Amino acid sequence: MMKNLVYIFLVFCLTISCGKKEKFDEGIYILRKYIDKDHFEDDYMETFLARVSKDTITLYATVNTWGNPSKRNYESERKRIINDSTILIDAFVRKHKQSEEFVKLKDAAKIIGPEGINTDEFTKYLNANLIAGTYKTAKGEVVFSKDGKIRNLGNLKTFSVNPRFGTNWWYDYRTIYINNELWKFDFTKTELILTKYLKRGIEQDAMTGNEKIVLNR
Repeated sequence: MMKNLVYIFLVFCLTISCGKKEKFDEGIYILRKYIDKDHFEDDYMETFLARVSKDTITLYATVNTWGNPSKRNYESERKRIINDSTILIDAFVRKHKQSEEFVKLKDAAKIIGPEGINTDEFTKYLNANLIAGTYKTAKGEVVFSKDGKIRNLGNLKTFSVNPRFGTNWWYDYRTIYINNELWKFDFTKTELILTKYLKRGIEQDAMTGNEKIVLNR
């Protein structure tokens, strides 16, 4: 009986060991804090996209949108696999380099092209996967659809995430166009918070005003 139990245990351990990944899957990954509404990061994030290909890992950033490739280190990768869709990559967040979780994206091949980040495709992805959804207010449900339309929010009819790229930037890190006007957006575990910007002067940092919309998730 004891021998049978030992045999079963060894087979189980061998199965688990053999099933564990030894290297990153190829594909496009995004910084979890960039896309995870329950653990939302609204401070500056330099590195937030990565493409794992056959021989290289290329990191894409707020400024370096064209990509910074490096040769894959398979020994290191084996230790940095969290699960089938999550890996650890060293990235600059809040201006400090540290190991961060990156999650693999589905149906996201167009986000990165020959010249780096395709900003239009990335915006579409964020519209559909970060903002789109049904929210609640005291007056009823508000719908942000994947095609950038808003329903049941008064005269506010359209939206489009405005991801930060480049060095010159006068707004907060997380901004969104609503009716072609810029708003700041933020997520808590229960809410989407939208705050409208005041008109700004030339080469002045933008400031948010008192107009705010709080939507329950």
